[in-house]
Amino acid sequence: TKSLEGLNYFYAYSIYFDKNYLAASYHFKNFADLFPKSANAEECEYLNCLCLFNMSPDYTLDQTNTIKAIGETQSFLNANPQSKRVKEANKLIDRAREKLEKRDNYSAYLYYKISEYKAAAVAYEQIMRKYPDSPNEEYYQLMIAKATYKYAENSIPEKQEERFLRSISDCADFITKFPKSRYRSEIEKINALSSQSLKKLAKQ
Repeated sequence: TKSLEGLNYFYAYSIYFDKNYLAASYHFKNFADLFPKSANAEECEYLNCLCLFNMSPDYTLDQTNTIKAIGETQSFLNANPQSKRVKEANKLIDRAREKLEKRDNYSAYLYYKISEYKAAAVAYEQIMRKYPDSPNEEYYQLMIAKATYKYAENSIPEKQEERFLRSISDCADFITKFPKSRYRSEIEKINALSSQSLKKLAKQ
């Protein structure tokens, strides 16, 4: 009935305004399921997504809610391609993906900080595959070059030659891709150190 529909709608909103986003998410989603033909159904579907985004924690914490929010919002967009909220919903997804990228970068950098250089290089490579349009690509390439050099430097002598060669290759790739990079001097330094290390190995 209309009265029941109205009660559910306003109750969901009252919880939302109290910032109890977990409960509000449930009630907005429940409303859309119970009253799919309601003029407010689409709005409640979107507000469910918004609640999930509001529950998304700081990037240093577990991102399960962020991932769930992206999934729910993508479902909303698929179900309502003509909605007036498409632009807002896409912005929510973009913001959430930025947070996930920030989280992945944080995790990769932690590997680097604790001297797990091979894991750091792999993690940065994964970030680049996962976010191919990232504006931070140049920085990730720098961190790969730094990590591969450190990995070579800390390797056993028998493995150093191939790993310093990989470091030099990473530096060459970087300069080819970003010839005017602000990180160029840093990359050239890594390249020079790797080349010097190879010469020393050749003399042994």
